[in-house]
Amino acid sequence: MEKELLKSLSNHQASDAWTPRENLVGITGGIGAGKSVVARVLRILGFPVYDCDMEAKHLMDSDVSLKEEIALRLGRGCVFADGSLCREAIADVIFSDNEARLWLNSRVHKAVYEEVERFSEANSEKTAFVESAILRTSGLWRLCSSVWVVTAPEDVRVKRVEERSKLSPEKIRERIESQKSEFHFSGLLPEEAIVMISNAPSDPVLDKLLNKTKSLL
Repeated sequence: MEKELLKSLSNHQASDAWTPRENLVGITGGIGAGKSVVARVLRILGFPVYDCDMEAKHLMDSDVSLKEEIALRLGRGCVFADGSLCREAIADVIFSDNEARLWLNSRVHKAVYEEVERFSEANSEKTAFVESAILRTSGLWRLCSSVWVVTAPEDVRVKRVEERSKLSPEKIRERIESQKSEFHFSGLLPEEAIVMISNAPSDPVLDKLLNKTKSLL
């Protein structure tokens, strides 16, 4: 079943090969690492940034048939009586059930992938960024000339997520563990195309971003 779901997720791509858009850079990182902080700084600097999480949420919120599928596949508790999604319940399911996560990704991220292709074409004269927590699983890494992986120590990430959510430290660590394979790009991309960006409190990210983007402006 898992192999079938992975095949479904990538069926819309013509090939498994790396076919990058020269102007497109990927931003990824696990929960609490700070990839959204990096994306916000890039927007302030004037770069276009496509937020895959936000666009996927918009698609899920607006597609009635998809909501019905979610209720059937992930459980009725994932959709409220008024038709809105219970994202906390969905997260509990997909972070504990790999097949459920693959199924949801296969349904949502084909549309997002196609949108990113259009986004890259619309910004072909400048460097553009695509932000996604599942850059690898979604196949979006294939479109990126390089990938920036945002990192931070695990205890820092746990504290950050605790401060903004109701999750327990145990739940947060479970999610960190479940995401680990998402950020391994060795063997998929040339090593020079993989950029690690530390976002630890002792290593502020702003100066690094200013230096990295000087040649891109």
